[in-house]
Amino acid sequence: MILEKYDVAIIGGGSAGLAALKQLSKLGKQAILLEAGTKIGSKNLSGGILYSKKPKKGNVTNVDDLYENFLDDAPYERKITKYILHSTSKDKEYSMDLTEAHDYQSNFGCSVLMNKLNSWFAQQAVESAEKVGGGIIPGGSCKINYME
Repeated sequence: MILEKYDVAIIGGGSAGLAALKQLSKLGKQAILLEAGTKIGSKNLSGGILYSKKPKKGNVTNVDDLYENFLDDAPYERKITKYILHSTSKDKEYSMDLTEAHDYQSNFGCSVLMNKLNSWFAQQAVESAEKVGGGIIPGGSCKINYME
């Protein structure tokens, strides 16, 4: 059995694991991401709104900081420009414009389907990882042996 050594092993190919792989690779760390699914994005069927934030205090690493040209290249569904909550009942309807709250400390928000977006994140992350000897291993499980 041949054992390979990496600076970091990341378990799980969701958006956080892929962001970690991308960022560690940018920092010159040799990282490997282990994903149980046969391909990245194959297990995630959810979606939602992905925000790029600009907090008044503190720092955040936004999706557009980590993935260059995110708004031009990523497979998001649409950029959110207006956010209205509609509520209906048997004989009533109420709508509330929440755009101001949606835009609070935000650069932008996009509606996303995570299986499509994570597949794109994976392409970007693996390009960076392979430059420093890392990558993604899909379709398996792992046993972790901790050594000091």
